[in-house]
Amino acid sequence: MARPRKHERPALIRKICATIANGQLVKDACAEHGITAGQVREWVAADPELSALYARAREDQAHALAEQALSIATGDDLTAAREEAVDEASDAMREQGDRLWFQKTQELRAGVIQRDKMRVDTLKWLASKIAPRNYGEKVQAEVSGTVAHEHSGSITWGNVEIPL
Repeated sequence: MARPRKHERPALIRKICATIANGQLVKDACAEHGITAGQVREWVAADPELSALYARAREDQAHALAEQALSIATGDDLTAAREEAVDEASDAMREQGDRLWFQKTQELRAGVIQRDKMRVDTLKWLASKIAPRNYGEKVQAEVSGTVAHEHSGSITWGNVEIPL
């Protein structure tokens, strides 16, 4: 695909931003339109209007990733299909007379749970990096200690000393 002309770039960036806002990764959204993420960042940096659009798309992307993590955690995505596959494998092992079918089934279930946990953690991490204000760790600083102050009894201003 030929490099888009300068006047075509804003429309292309708008399409890419719409895709990013739906939760797709930047590199994948760019590849879908035949350009690189570096080109998009370059074009966005040169145009304040496109920069604002891109920033908003990244913020929306973080929300979409957080929703995706919630969907995984609640089992609304492929988890049900994977659980069904584990049940089918368990039934097949039991029918074949495998004495360790229960242990193997539990290991398969643990694998499904670990995979989902990893997916959720990855999405949470990515959302926190894209939109730290919304999804980042809240940092609270606490300061303790004492302040020592010594009073001299007068104030010097220029050559004039004023007693207190």
